[in-house]
Amino acid sequence: MKNFLFSAILILVLCFSQAVKSGQAGSIGELDAQVKADPFNEQLRIKLAQEYVNANRFGDAARTLEDGLRYTRKSFALNFELCPVYLKLDQPNKALMYAKEAVRINPNHATAQFNLGIAYGRKELHNEAIKSFHKAVELDNSNPEFCFNLGVAYFIISDYDNALKYYKKTLQLDEKEARAYINIATIYNIYNRKDEAIANLNKAVAIMGKDTPEGKRILSFIEDIKNRL
Repeated sequence: MKNFLFSAILILVLCFSQAVKSGQAGSIGELDAQVKADPFNEQLRIKLAQEYVNANRFGDAARTLEDGLRYTRKSFALNFELCPVYLKLDQPNKALMYAKEAVRINPNHATAQFNLGIAYGRKELHNEAIKSFHKAVELDNSNPEFCFNLGVAYFIISDYDNALKYYKKTLQLDEKEARAYINIATIYNIYNRKDEAIANLNKAVAIMGKDTPEGKRILSFIEDIKNRL
């Protein structure tokens, strides 16, 4: 079967949506003026950064958040938000630096541990990524994304048994997670368990739809497996 593994998916700036009360919304220009007038206000600063992210101005988002650290260097929220922004900027070194600081400040924040795992993964430090993903799962065992990405990390280091374990845990939490079915099928194909690979790919097609671009691709992989039986 051709390689159809889904890799880790970054949860981008998770706390933005909760950071600012609805009454504080405004345009970039308005928010920038408010931040300049009240530079210690992290909520306003994070809202401004979110507006930059929405406008695909990730450099401005990073600058806005980093400027805030001049006033509150030990801020968990600012360090936490900077990790995914720098990942979007393809600067994994800075992303890792801020992810580590966020975890140092609050080691029991599950998503901070998860983002640290993502940053380690981007640096191809896969064993470190696995440790962080495990910590995220320990802190919040109800999040299927944490389990899925732990499965991906194990797959990358060719630990297929553990990868399979966490893909299956992903499906226990979200039975509609098509990526997990596809990645399970990839492992079964490696193990030469073709029938089980096909069964899982069919489950993915049922979720994605056979007429969607991804569904059509999966159907072609099913035919590829069948031709090799």
